[in-house]
Amino acid sequence: MELAGQQMHPPHHIYGIDFSGAQDAGRKIWLAEGVVKTDSLLIEDCFRARDLQDSGNELYKCLPALKDFIKKNQDAAFGMDFPFGLP
Repeated sequence: MELAGQQMHPPHHIYGIDFSGAQDAGRKIWLAEGVVKTDSLLIEDCFRARDLQDSGNELYKCLPALKDFIKKNQDAAFGMDFPFGLP
């Protein structure tokens, strides 16, 4: 794959995030970590957002930790499951 003259390589790590905006989001947001093996995706880990560094169950702690986690893993691909509307 090529973009603007630069060779692009597919990501090795892929994360799926089941998102929640609840007050106890750290308990309800789940992350699945997978790696590409040949032509397959192997899920290596599944964990709650509260388990991220500097996170917790509370929404105000969990969301910054999730943002930092995504920012630290810029060479990975992220898929997020969340609603686009507000209640």
